[in-house]
Amino acid sequence: MRYLSLVLCVFLAACGPSLEARKEYVQAHDRPPAIESAIVDGEIRVDMTKADVKAAWGDPRSVNRSYYEGTGAQTQWCYGQGTGLQCVYFENGYVTGWN
Repeated sequence: MRYLSLVLCVFLAACGPSLEARKEYVQAHDRPPAIESAIVDGEIRVDMTKADVKAAWGDPRSVNRSYYEGTGAQTQWCYGQGTGLQCVYFENGYVTGWN
């Protein structure tokens, strides 16, 4: 599983925003240091905003939205396809997890 995650990260980094674009985003936005570091490295962290994820990985291939009473809006952004599919989960605009 770790190998698959590494391969997917390399794939996403190759197709997503350039290192220069990620650094420019970090310089223009006041984010916590751990999130800034993750964006520059092309990684995802809990509590990132949707804009942070776009800065790190680019636009998602697909977006699914749901609303659950009591928990609010939940969104799933998916990247890649087939066995390389990686989805990021948001609640109320912040990353809660990914697979």
